[in-house]
Amino acid sequence: MLDLDWSQCPEVEQVPGRRSGQPVVRGSRVTVAEVMDNYVNDSSLEEISENFGLPIERLQALLDYALRHAYVSHP
Repeated sequence: MLDLDWSQCPEVEQVPGRRSGQPVVRGSRVTVAEVMDNYVNDSSLEEISENFGLPIERLQALLDYALRHAYVSHP
């Protein structure tokens, strides 16, 4: 998974005691890692939405944040 600072993403929260403090989709117990892992392993947003009970718009916001804040390091 991308090693991003999710603290500035409005769709994400970290709550001590919820999923060991991992970043989760706000108001849920679904970790950002679960969403991103499913996406990079070829699940569509529709499938992820259905599997985790999250609106596609919120999932798209997570992906948009990741794309805006990702960087590629070249040797």
